[in-house]
Amino acid sequence: MTTDDLARTAITDCQTAGTDYAAAVHREMILEHERPGRKAAAIRRIMASGDNPLTAKPHSASSAEAVAETDHEYAAHLAELRDVVLQKQLAWSNLTVARLNAELAIALVRAEAAV
Repeated sequence: MTTDDLARTAITDCQTAGTDYAAAVHREMILEHERPGRKAAAIRRIMASGDNPLTAKPHSASSAEAVAETDHEYAAHLAELRDVVLQKQLAWSNLTVARLNAELAIALVRAEAAV
């Protein structure tokens, strides 16, 4: 593989990593946008589920909000959000490595051309 080929491959890898990062950011944005509605739905489900076991009275909105993360659907949404944030961080790391590899490959091409 020539240094020109190496540089082209590194640039393509950088573009792919950038696309992966953008996709992860997009997915995180969607999940964050949905989060308030999902939490409100969880609060409604908890309020409709019966009495608060701590007070033996119907759940108020504030008591339901305090335990919203125990709602299975909302908890699953939060788990997916955490996973996407991790994917985003890993994609950023991959993009950084790809960018550095591309810069190195381009520097090699330039150094080779200068000789």
